[in-house]
Amino acid sequence: MFHETYTLFLDSSLFANNISVASKFLKNYKISLKKNKYKEATKIAKEFTELVEEHIDITARDVRWCGMRLREKKLYLESILIFDAASSLSKKIENPEEKLEMIRFCVQGMKRTNEEMIEDDAGMKVVMREYVIPLMRNKLSQVMTSSSVSKQYKCLEVSWVLHYIEWSHYLVDQLNEQEQTQREAIRGMDEVFGENKIKYWVYGVLLHNLGTVCHKTTRYEEAASFYKQAIDAHKAATDYDDEEERKRNIELNIRNLSNISQKPKCLVM
Repeated sequence: MFHETYTLFLDSSLFANNISVASKFLKNYKISLKKNKYKEATKIAKEFTELVEEHIDITARDVRWCGMRLREKKLYLESILIFDAASSLSKKIENPEEKLEMIRFCVQGMKRTNEEMIEDDAGMKVVMREYVIPLMRNKLSQVMTSSSVSKQYKCLEVSWVLHYIEWSHYLVDQLNEQEQTQREAIRGMDEVFGENKIKYWVYGVLLHNLGTVCHKTTRYEEAASFYKQAIDAHKAATDYDDEEERKRNIELNIRNLSNISQKPKCLVM
């Protein structure tokens, strides 16, 4: 049954005659994570990536698409493996900015998978804490060590990846780790962009989410300060594609300010 299920998404143009082998990797990876055998899962992921890399025509984009398809069918752990492989395949991309963007997209894919996985099964929080979030951190290192792009471009990619990580900390109730990650991202943007940091959408997202952590931990003055800064940042951001989304984010911070003595009802996604 598992072979038939995976074959629907492991397109033959990607894996040629190795669909059966690839399916077995996915199955064993899931079993290892379910049993909390993280070293074994890491080994399987490495071997699977090597299998994928043997096919010179496979692109990171192809594999990432497969990860999204697996997530749609609620094959969450399998999709994490696929996003991991797609991130590794980014080394085939010649344009250094596109390479970092692909890694970011893969971490974003993991973050979205985390959201849906936890919603379906809260028992997966252990796997997220012990395996998936460290894996996302590993991908962050790939971005941070890149030397072929401008420091401004790298900083933006790093900031988004840190946002996906801090949100994943939130999903598994790690408030301290979430705040540390948020402050890491904000500090990086402060250093690289200075006053221009508010021109970027992600800065407002990070400020808002840091405000919610302060709100949850009853540091109301700090929370109010971050909400106000987030409003200013969302108003000033020049990289919004959707003005309605800008409006929603501003309104969210305004609502949280008006209920500053209450627990926040929602966070920016």
